[in-house]
Amino acid sequence: MAAEALSPDRVYQSRPQVLFGWCGAAVMVALGVVVLLLPKAHRHGGYAIAAFAFVAAVGFVRFARCGVRVSAGGIRVTNMLRTTDLEWDQIREFKLSPVGACLIGLKDGRWVGIIGIEQTNWAWLTKRRDTSERHMIEELNELLRERGGNGDQSPAPGAAVHPKR
Repeated sequence: MAAEALSPDRVYQSRPQVLFGWCGAAVMVALGVVVLLLPKAHRHGGYAIAAFAFVAAVGFVRFARCGVRVSAGGIRVTNMLRTTDLEWDQIREFKLSPVGACLIGLKDGRWVGIIGIEQTNWAWLTKRRDTSERHMIEELNELLRERGGNGDQSPAPGAAVHPKR
């Protein structure tokens, strides 16, 4: 499955999160460069501030890349600190959370969060039903049904979640 996961059929991510992540990274890089260009940066902790800004930029990029990458063999869930590869026959359902990360229910009873697909608090407060995140989860559940996953099957012997750090 590793080769299939590298070339996904489709990537599912919340657009505001992607925008926030890439803009945040750009701002942090710009801040780090500006601080380093100051003539007295070395005397007033400028190097520490620039280093912090560059580390924050890496975090923002990782945040922007969170999501679900779908391939024929399964999915790859990229979160902030962990990437999890799952095969279609390990998945029971995709679930939309009203607030926070959406979830993947596994047949062994565990849940995997999808930080890359989150409804906004505004959508929850205004009771919006027609959100892009809802459509993504519905589409993922449809793909799950098409690719042979259903809630009645138990996981194959030896099937496990394979986290990558």
